[in-house]
Amino acid sequence: VFPTSLSQYALWSGGVLAELRAAHAAGCKLVIFSNQGGIKGAHEGKTAARVKGVIDWVAEELGVPLFACIATQKSEYRKPGAPMWGLMLRELNGGVQAHLAASSYTGDAAGRPGDIGDSDRDFAAAVGAAHGGSLAFRTPEEAFG
Repeated sequence: VFPTSLSQYALWSGGVLAELRAAHAAGCKLVIFSNQGGIKGAHEGKTAARVKGVIDWVAEELGVPLFACIATQKSEYRKPGAPMWGLMLRELNGGVQAHLAASSYTGDAAGRPGDIGDSDRDFAAAVGAAHGGSLAFRTPEEAFG
């Protein structure tokens, strides 16, 4: 079941903010990569407003820069393909390659029983393969306790 209003969202655990703030303090760029096919071309519609609201809420709670790359339609930018990462490098990182060995990707679509699929785990693998390295993958339980 997916939330339908901002009031239905909560952070994964109490450790999320501290973990992300520590990563930012260590020089990491914090980027949300998300498939949001419900938006489609309605970038100013209800679903888009809800997604933007959630991202804005997380950014406000976090208090450090937070970026987002959102695939709104079925295209080459949709996870698990790596092009969304390339878009982030071009548009949010000035074309500078990320240091994959010092980076990680956390996602809940890890192919476990009950998961919506394995697109997050496969995204990390695809990014590593496309960019000549390995992007560590963590589940929320591993990342935030």
